[in-house]
Amino acid sequence: MTEPDQTIQGGKKIPGRLRLFSFGYSSTVTEWDLEKGRPKHQSSGTHGDIWCLGVQPFIVPAKDGDKNKTKVYHTGKKLVAGTMDGSLVLYDIDDGELRYERVLARAPSKKTKMVSIAFKNRNVVVVGTSQSCILVYDMRNGTTLAKMTLGSDLAGGTKEIIAWCVKCLDGGDIVSGDSTGELRIWDGKTYTQAQRLKAHSSDVLCLATSADGATIVSGGMDRRTAVYRRTPGSGSRWAKIFHRRLHHHDVKTMASFEGHGMSVVVSGGRSIDAQLLWYNALTSI
Repeated sequence: MTEPDQTIQGGKKIPGRLRLFSFGYSSTVTEWDLEKGRPKHQSSGTHGDIWCLGVQPFIVPAKDGDKNKTKVYHTGKKLVAGTMDGSLVLYDIDDGELRYERVLARAPSKKTKMVSIAFKNRNVVVVGTSQSCILVYDMRNGTTLAKMTLGSDLAGGTKEIIAWCVKCLDGGDIVSGDSTGELRIWDGKTYTQAQRLKAHSSDVLCLATSADGATIVSGGMDRRTAVYRRTPGSGSRWAKIFHRRLHHHDVKTMASFEGHGMSVVVSGGRSIDAQLLWYNALTSI
């Protein structure tokens, strides 16, 4: 994560600090010293093993027509973790520290595992689960705002669908990838399903989106990397424009970066291989 830039007296800008957090099959979060390459802080709480981690947005863009400037939060910084025992927990990362704070919410069922996280805005967090649903929480008080149901896996009868990955698009709509190989688009206002696409022949494990919300990239257990764009003239409808097998094993993770004239997605799999995908080159593929 990158903290927001700060402007000091005289108009001089201080670049925001880069901070790296990790977890691994435990209830502990680690922050790394990027200069020395070793752990800097560690913290753990009274919850199960962490499966997913999200950073509360620091910057809230001004709304269209709003005269107020974009708001930047230099304090009140939080990490949110989803756990294998169905807990959504808060970690405080203010002042360069890392401290366990509290359990924000618990899933309705003890069998529920929280496996993916994305922020819709500073106050709303979207959580993919192992129990055929996506839950939406209010960060301020832990209230459940919505439950988006995935149904059952038709191939397995009553088998639960796992929402392995979730992302929020610019504009508020939500994207999910699941264990049936489907990509689903959810209306960010009503939290109802707007579209579903058969993206992969097996589990969709990771997603990345462009900053303008016009491109979605997915990776899956079938080794495919797929790209989707809005259908011209259709408003909110999406279509897959291509897919390729760029990896030798499962595509397990993705990250996007846009800036300094670059617009890319980096993907990683089980083996020691990675791929770099250029957004601005996709139209010619």
